Formats: sequence, C-alpha cells, structure tokens
Amino acid sequence: MSHWPTTSPKRIIPPEPRRAPNRTHRALVLVPGGGHGCEQKRRDHGAHRRSGSQVGKGGSRTGIRHRLRDLNGNDVTELSRFHDRCSEETHYRRFLTAKPRLLVREAEQFCNVDQHRDGAIVALDPDSPDKIRGVGRWFGVDATSAEVAFAVEDDYQGCGIGRSLVSTVIALARSVGFTILIGYVLADNRAMRYVLRTSGYPLVEHYDGPGVLAFSLDVSGETTLAA
Repeated sequence: MSHWPTTSPKRIIPPEPRRAPNRTHRALVLVPGGGHGCEQKRRDHGAHRRSGSQVGKGGSRTGIRHRLRDLNGNDVTELSRFHDRCSEETHYRRFLTAKPRLLVREAEQFCNVDQHRDGAIVALDPDSPDKIRGVGRWFGVDATSAEVAFAVEDDYQGCGIGRSLVSTVIALARSVGFTILIGYVLADNRAMRYVLRTSGYPLVEHYDGPGVLAFSLDVSGETTLAA
C-alpha cells in the first residue's frame, strides 16, 4: 500500500532504555510467498523508484517469502538504513510527523529491547537477508497493555509482510501477558486499518486528533480466524 501497515506511537523513543540480554537470535518463521504482483516487485527491485503516492493492495494474504526474527543490538546500522530507504510518506505514517533521519541514539534505543516488556521483530527478504524490509514492535504501557507500531519498506508494501508482522507481534505480546494492544493510525491509512480489522481480535477505533485514529485490540481471548 503506498504505505503498508504503519502505525505511529505517541512516544517515539522508549523513556528508559534497558540493556537487552545477550541471546541467540530467534528465527520466528519463514512465510511462503506466491503473489504474482509481489514477484514482479522483486524482479523490478533496484530499478524501481518509489513514487510515494499510491496505496497498494490492502489485506493481501500472499506475497514474497520472508523471514521474521528478533530485532537486536547488532541491527542499529541497518535499522537506520531501513529508515533511509523509506519514503517521506512512510515516515509520516509511522511517526505522525516528518522524520527524515533516524539518529544513531534513536536507532540504538529502538534496538535495545528485552523481547518481553518491550520487543521488536524484523522482516527479511531471503534474497537480501542483510537488509531489514519491515519492523513490528510492542512496548509495555502498564501490566496488561502495550503499544504497537509497524513499518514496511515502500518497495515491499502490499506483499503480506505487514500482515505477518501484525499477527506475529500480537502472538508474542500475548505470550508475555499483554491483553490489550493500542496504537495510532492515520484515518486514511485504509490498508493498516483493514489488517487490524481482520486480525481476528475485537478492534475499537476513535479519533485522537485531526486525521488520527487511536485503536485498541482486545487480544485476551482466542482469535476468530480459522486455524
């Protein structure tokens, strides 16, 4: 979608960064692809230049193969490069403000997660496994609530990566005890809103300023999606 699942947290940087434990990277899942349009994107990648204007096919359940793993402290440089590859519009959809650069200290704090109270995962294209193509994260607000945010590189939007990030973040946040997931999304970001609406959990939205929706997902019960 020009701007695949991308939500925007109110606080951009966690206020109290903590040292992440030294652990082996957890490879979460390798998601099979198959969408023809996304295969074309892969063939065109490199020659293609972002127009930063059109929303892609929201809610796509197929797309390129991609691997998900934990974000970690070794990803600081690549996270900054990922940000640089994203368009101004994707930056705005993620942060609800202009964000042309991600400072080193910001990237370090984003990568400094314990994968429990605060956590993040990244999507990697097996054809270029050293490059981050999408990020999903959660950070605890209180004992049972966490705020979530997502971003996908423009050339990889509309290929199912955003949906994978959303469903995996939900599963991981649930596994550490969170039952309510909150976030913010632009009202015109139909693709993100569709993914949230079809996540399998009850969704509540309300306006939180001009053009901005606050949303809440109740993940305390079982998903309504078919196994």
